[in-house]
Amino acid sequence: MDKNIRRRFEAVENDDQYINRSLEADLFRSLRPDREALLAYGFTAEESADPGTLHYSRVFMDGQFRADVTVGGDGRLSGRVVDLELQDDYLLIYARVRNSFAAEVRSAYPKILEDIAQKCFIYVPSPDDRDRLAPDTWIQPANPAVYDIISALSGSGQLDWRLKKTVKKGDAVYIYYAKPWGCIIARCRADGVTDRGATILTLERFFPRGAITLEDLRNHGIRTVRFLARAPEELADWLNSQEP
Repeated sequence: MDKNIRRRFEAVENDDQYINRSLEADLFRSLRPDREALLAYGFTAEESADPGTLHYSRVFMDGQFRADVTVGGDGRLSGRVVDLELQDDYLLIYARVRNSFAAEVRSAYPKILEDIAQKCFIYVPSPDDRDRLAPDTWIQPANPAVYDIISALSGSGQLDWRLKKTVKKGDAVYIYYAKPWGCIIARCRADGVTDRGATILTLERFFPRGAITLEDLRNHGIRTVRFLARAPEELADWLNSQEP
């Protein structure tokens, strides 16, 4: 399994920003088709189609829907989901609706696309992809008077926290304890998202009280810690240098 492809499709599972008509284009960005693999998978050429175009169809959801996938001669993939009872496009996969059945269809369709991507496409990252996939470093404030995060992390080694969706799996999240502590107390790793949309933070290490203070953060490019913030490059590099 290509982990880069898995990460791309994992974003669909965890973030509704991909629910739009460019779903397929977003998912297959920087993926190059392997024509022989497509043919072995079951894609076929049609005489009426443009030269080099291949088609594939799969019925899913107990025969209620059909996924039609096309890979053009230029390597671009497009797709549609057909409601077989109505014989019409099922457009709810591209809509933000609170409908459990639509959500089930919307979950099943990307799984078909991912299977095709994993078996028939090669990941070729662009410069933008390289930047996007590089782990970010975040500073997350916490109030010791409200919640004892140290005890929570000491117990299970993990913590579910509803953070911004821009925090992605693999990012480093440093927990800053507010007054009277005024320092970084822990470094965690973002390990995905729960069903309820909370980020799963896995403890990597605790820091002694006062080891990394607010003054240290200010000296390396961040003025205050009131909300979740991405660490500037200077601070991220300095924090990494403090690791044992």
